[in-house]
Amino acid sequence: MSQPINFTLEEIKTLLARQDELNTYNHPEWKTQNFDWGFAIIDEVREIREHLGWKWWKEGYQCGITEANRKQVQLEVIDILHFVLSLALEAHTSPEKVREWINRSYGSYSVTDMVAACTNMIFLVSSESADYFEGWNDMASIAGLSKEEVLETYIQKFVLNKFRQDHGYKDGTYQKHWRCDVTGEGKEVEREDNEWLATVVNTRKLLEQVTTNQEGLYNDLKVLYNGRLNK
Repeated sequence: MSQPINFTLEEIKTLLARQDELNTYNHPEWKTQNFDWGFAIIDEVREIREHLGWKWWKEGYQCGITEANRKQVQLEVIDILHFVLSLALEAHTSPEKVREWINRSYGSYSVTDMVAACTNMIFLVSSESADYFEGWNDMASIAGLSKEEVLETYIQKFVLNKFRQDHGYKDGTYQKHWRCDVTGEGKEVEREDNEWLATVVNTRKLLEQVTTNQEGLYNDLKVLYNGRLNK
């Protein structure tokens, strides 16, 4: 599990700037739209619970965080960070205050497992607590995200979110599940785009390429998406 970390002020400013850029990309007047960030957070928590295996009538019940699902859980935790940052931006919270909030309890574990962290986050949202960072810190720590991994994974998901918008996410034409022949041998694999993102990142690591190169990641996703079989 992650230890207490220390985001620099410049790193926090970069995260906030990128979040503002992405939100503006989606809706130029996003700060005045009263978007329901709390509901968005709860929906991401629901997705994490799906990965953890809550359905007692199916295989994988209470599987928890495993090596097979860890990357997907981490991506969902980063999705929640997008919305927590959006709340801070909408409230005109200073970068200094955001840095204080995100650093003060990271790795301190007010809860000790991801299921409890999910429940706690829903409680914070339902109670309209201003301290969403406390809940997020627990989730990120339990998912095993170091500061470097938070920054790296945030950029990776930032690229995917922009890619989605560019390919019809808003008007409903985007295909979230892609069926691809990744070996060229007629062996089709169908995965959600989050999983294809993880595949792209892992491939870039094997090739010793930068996994936060926005243009490179975007182009890698584009090749897979344009070559998918379920068009």
